[in-house]
Amino acid sequence: MAARRTKGTGSIDYDDKKRTYRGRIKLKGKTYTVYAQSKTATQTKLNAVIAAGGKPTPAGHPVTATGDTGQTVAELVEEWQAKDLASRDRSPGTVARIGFDAKHVTKWIGTIPVAELTTRQVETMLEGMAGEGLARITCSKALNTLSQSLKWACRRGELSGNVAEYAVIPASAPRTKARNVIALDDARTLLEALRGERNGLMFAMSLRLGLRPGEAAGLHWDDISTNANGVTLINVTRAARTVQGVTEIVDDLKTSSAKRTIEAPPDISAWIAEHRKTQAAERLAAKTWVSDQIVFASNRGTVLTPPRIRKQLTAICADASIASITPSHLRHSCASLLREMGVSNEEIADLLGHTTTRMVDQIYVHRLRPTVDVAVTADWVTG
Repeated sequence: MAARRTKGTGSIDYDDKKRTYRGRIKLKGKTYTVYAQSKTATQTKLNAVIAAGGKPTPAGHPVTATGDTGQTVAELVEEWQAKDLASRDRSPGTVARIGFDAKHVTKWIGTIPVAELTTRQVETMLEGMAGEGLARITCSKALNTLSQSLKWACRRGELSGNVAEYAVIPASAPRTKARNVIALDDARTLLEALRGERNGLMFAMSLRLGLRPGEAAGLHWDDISTNANGVTLINVTRAARTVQGVTEIVDDLKTSSAKRTIEAPPDISAWIAEHRKTQAAERLAAKTWVSDQIVFASNRGTVLTPPRIRKQLTAICADASIASITPSHLRHSCASLLREMGVSNEEIADLLGHTTTRMVDQIYVHRLRPTVDVAVTADWVTG
């Protein structure tokens, strides 16, 4: 028997024609109707109507604005970036990426007053982006930027609801290709192939230690030391970053929590010593060598650029007869290989420079086994 609904919370039924749940509430002599894909979501929308005193809600209608009703979406997004985003711990690269996402919002719905913005208009933006061939992840980032801006306005008491929360990215938006990670045998093959390559250690550090490509490319010799027990320590505090086509090494990482000190395994420690000797010989033979601090440098002692790094790794994979992998996916492979070896997500998060395991759970760990054998290895029937 269904539970009796509390008086004053509205009614919910299923609309067979629209194939969605429909909620109705009568306030001040006027009936308001909302739609959602579940009863819970429908009740949430009804609660928003009740909280707003019968004012229009994000069910395809504009939210109520309590502040500057003349502010446009573009103005709100710009203000959010200048005030809220600027106060958060975000790297310049992340801030620049969000600024790029904001341009999509401004292009499609920037002139619409915030108080009049509807979920349908947000979805029209997303449909337009998909129609231009933009990937689903790009649509998602633009939607998130808009949503964060609207949430900020809600927290400040300037809006009664966030219409972006209810928007759905169209199925036509191209999905991002699955990340390519390498299994154990190919990982060992790749490590052997890297041994004979100039700056091959840079890729090995991403595969073995989970360094981001920029972190590996930004290492300085001052970042590498040896403790009292003879263990090699790698202090990750800087990264190579490309802004407007110029690649340089900066002293800040993606987040402050990314700063970490990693103990290198013996094979990496020995490799570092070999690389140091090889580079010293290169510096003596070179006519020009810009910086003697960069661990992985060009043949002129300058920082390596991302296109050059990707091109080198692609060629190495081809020579080793393994599937091509990008520098960033070496980090994913590191996490996946460690998880396959039974390492906990907490330890993997520490290695990668994350404060929680959320990114490890959702982004970095991929299944490597070609088959799922748990029903065999944990056969409770035969004991």
